[in-house]
Amino acid sequence: PEMVRLLACQPHRVELLLVPTALPYTEPNAATKIVPARAMENRIFVMYCNYPCVERVDAEFFCGHSCVAGPDGNFVAGPCDWADEKLLTCELSWTEHLRWLVAETPYLRDR
Repeated sequence: PEMVRLLACQPHRVELLLVPTALPYTEPNAATKIVPARAMENRIFVMYCNYPCVERVDAEFFCGHSCVAGPDGNFVAGPCDWADEKLLTCELSWTEHLRWLVAETPYLRDR
């Protein structure tokens, strides 16, 4: 969590974090729980891309669940199902509500 926080604060102030990964099928909570939590606690967009649960190399299976989470912790797109092999697309924008959330999150300024 601390690496994401460092990127979300000054001097970087990233607004979008891209997370390519290859987590095994035993780890779906990374996408469904941790990704939205990181987005919310740092008030950024997080795009998480994982291989779907289809056999790849050496009988390895991955958990899929590619998704995009917004600064409010809600999913903007996805999470995809285990075996979905598709291109996940969405449109991101800083709504008035999301800007308000960032302004009302003082711990990011106070770091």
